[in-house]
Amino acid sequence: MTHIDGSKRIVRVDAKKFAAAAIFRCHEETRYYLNGIYVEPHHESGVIMVATDGHRMAVIHDPTGYANAPFICKASPRFYAACARRGAKRDQLKRPGQVQFIGRTAYLTCEGFDDDVSIIGVTHLEIEYAPEIDGTYPNWRRVMPMIKDDATCAAPRFGVNAAYVADFATALTIISGMKTAIVTMTVDSDAEFVGSPIAVTSNGVPEFFGVLMPARADLCPPRPAWLTLPAPQKNEAAE
Repeated sequence: MTHIDGSKRIVRVDAKKFAAAAIFRCHEETRYYLNGIYVEPHHESGVIMVATDGHRMAVIHDPTGYANAPFICKASPRFYAACARRGAKRDQLKRPGQVQFIGRTAYLTCEGFDDDVSIIGVTHLEIEYAPEIDGTYPNWRRVMPMIKDDATCAAPRFGVNAAYVADFATALTIISGMKTAIVTMTVDSDAEFVGSPIAVTSNGVPEFFGVLMPARADLCPPRPAWLTLPAPQKNEAAE
């Protein structure tokens, strides 16, 4: 991909999607290139945001976004928190709308803002110096699960309530006294996969056994259509 100097960077993304991606970025200084969110133009519409810490990864499509080249964008914890903030429904000026990186400056503007970000006013929720991370982002496509693109894929699937999974993780960490716990989810091999109770266990907490009822997942495709991408020759943030 063509490299554009950071001083000429133009990136525009949805604030809430940017905040969601930030959850999955790395915090280790030695892997500085993973400390930000990789934004690359989508081949059909908008942009794709990618964030990973090496253990988990989030890939988010923003069809209304824009980037004049791929960049690794990073902001401060305060900026990320402001992007995720829920503003009052009655007050549009306090609801996060867009994040724009213009050159080496990051702007967070309110919902509905579509003017020149250089005109500072009450529509701006946060502004800070945020140069791009000068580094090479790993080829995130290499770790994508080999799932067929069509919704008729025969691979076993089940849906779970994410909040319930978090509750199991909390209970296991309380019992073990550790900061985190490895959760194993198993379905009885003799039962129908869809709709079967899910056993929740942890190797580190053998005294615990949980059961989680699945949620409906038959309407959710195994792979969104926008993720069927032609892989670029060089998937880099800089050349």
